[in-house]
Amino acid sequence: MRKLEILTDWIENPQEDCCYEELDSIAETLGFSYEEIDEENTLVLPSPEVLAKIINSMKSAEFYHSVIALAGMSLPKEKFSHPPSFSNAAYDFLQKLAEYFAIT
Repeated sequence: MRKLEILTDWIENPQEDCCYEELDSIAETLGFSYEEIDEENTLVLPSPEVLAKIINSMKSAEFYHSVIALAGMSLPKEKFSHPPSFSNAAYDFLQKLAEYFAIT
């Protein structure tokens, strides 16, 4: 349940420089969707069980390009180094992310 809350927070509160098209694509990959209610798009969360099933069935590359990418779009840049990219392995970012998950 806590991991669902974390991912939901990341989707709802990305950094200002995030690519929203990519964010929406990742959200959909993780089982989130959007529903129009009263002319506003509202985030619809998957159940914790569905989210766990989706994440557990992901290959390493899928996890990397969804959950790790989402973390890079959402976690504060002043506390985390640059997220992984084609030119940056970002070991420091990944270490900080592991510590973040360990304490939450």
